Amino acid sequence: MELKAYEQIPLRILITNKCNGVCYFCHAEGSSNQNERDMDLATFQQIIMAARELSIKRIVLSGGEPTLAAKLEQMLHITREIYPAVMVSITTNGANLDFLLKKNIAFDKLNLSISSFHEQIYSRYQRINPLPVLNMLSDRKLNTNVNIVVTKDNYRELEYIIEYCIDRHISVKLLFELRNYCSEELTWQINLIKNIENKYGDFFWNIDNIPELRNNITENRYISIKHPYFNQYFTWSFCSKCNKKEHCFERLCAVRIDENRNVFPCLNRNENMTGSYIKNNIQKCYSMLDRVEMTKDIKVFPSLKEVLFSKLKCDFL
Repeated sequence: MELKAYEQIPLRILITNKCNGVCYFCHAEGSSNQNERDMDLATFQQIIMAARELSIKRIVLSGGEPTLAAKLEQMLHITREIYPAVMVSITTNGANLDFLLKKNIAFDKLNLSISSFHEQIYSRYQRINPLPVLNMLSDRKLNTNVNIVVTKDNYRELEYIIEYCIDRHISVKLLFELRNYCSEELTWQINLIKNIENKYGDFFWNIDNIPELRNNITENRYISIKHPYFNQYFTWSFCSKCNKKEHCFERLCAVRIDENRNVFPCLNRNENMTGSYIKNNIQKCYSMLDRVEMTKDIKVFPSLKEVLFSKLKCDFL
């Protein structure tokens, strides 16, 4: 599989490393800087100009929590002025979303990260009640999906959360933690997937820069699943020389640039491009990925239940 990197792989801009949440599973987009700071506007403007000149199709504003960036409003205006054709997404836990939406600044997609509808759970993660945020979003014609990292705390309520979101025309992405799982965890994951499929139908493989299982409920609503065990079937040649690959659950998902102008293509930073020439570093990273190939180690794609059962050494369903 040949990538068209500028079209398939988004540029994730880490506009701040500040965050109001305390999610234990957070990978902080590969950022290791503990000193709280925002990306300066001059750097951000250079990145958007580079994205336009390189014809990058998708930009994701991330962090940290991007709505805590003091100059987010200016950044969105800069993006629309310099590169109006690019698709702009914001990944947020909803911290200052009401303020952002009142400003009526144009962006294309919102990725809302939530963990639970129960205070005793979400107070240990994003620290924000997602229900008022979801109700506010349901009144707007904004392309929205909810990202839920599946944990031992929230899996019992996931079916209800999915139903709540789908009924409000909001898509759902289930993201399993990037780690190994024990037999007990795999068992409840299998039961969860069975229940979802019984209600909404079977998932199919959607293979882009990251393989996922997807169920299109309607033209504008879907449920998708991303699981670290998918990587046993899909291997990027880019990862073959990385000395961290044996313990890595994230493959090629995006090109990232942080507030310190570092450009890197994965959480491990096995290629960490530094220096003042932002465009050159972004171009180098994308050009390198454009030659990457994906190896598919199976002839018939299994369902997620089959993937998990294989880990349990049980018969396929």
